[in-house]
Amino acid sequence: MITYEKNYLKELASNCADVEIYVYRGENHSIHTDSIKGLDIDLDNLPDEIKCDFSEMDEEEYNETILANSGIKADFDDWYDDKEAKVLVIVLDYFFYQNLVSE
Repeated sequence: MITYEKNYLKELASNCADVEIYVYRGENHSIHTDSIKGLDIDLDNLPDEIKCDFSEMDEEEYNETILANSGIKADFDDWYDDKEAKVLVIVLDYFFYQNLVSE
């Protein structure tokens, strides 16, 4: 897991239609619906250095990872009015997140 500057992630986010933030559920560090939990947190509310993994996902990758096994299919044309849109998916390290919420 790498620590990234928040400004770097914000720069990536500026090229995406949306940003979603998750945390790993346990030891399996796979950006997949079975290994992550969605968070109701905004990138602006995170510290300047963020221990995480990330991926800029197109609709196909989003469907195969974030929505895998959910029975739901993303339609970026409907959601973002752009079939070619990208979503920046950020997955926080579990221990980084635990330290964040305990402060």
